[in-house]
Amino acid sequence: MLNKLIEVGSYLKVDLHNMTKEEARSEILHQILMADRVDSIVFVHGYHGGRVLKDLVRNEFKHERIQKVINLDASTTAYKLKKY
Repeated sequence: MLNKLIEVGSYLKVDLHNMTKEEARSEILHQILMADRVDSIVFVHGYHGGRVLKDLVRNEFKHERIQKVINLDASTTAYKLKKY
């Protein structure tokens, strides 16, 4: 996991626990649009309570600013961001 964290670089951590899918989608978009001083955003989505948020973060959500999706562990996923 250390190699994955090095690849992530500087990051912002966002906890999506207890959000609905639509609340999480909105929060993800907001964080991507506001991120200007970090290389990545790390989303804590969990996995014991179901796969809805995990699937949203890892497979469903798309944005032109996402360079790479990095699965850090079962409950955490990072988006490596493209620089503007």
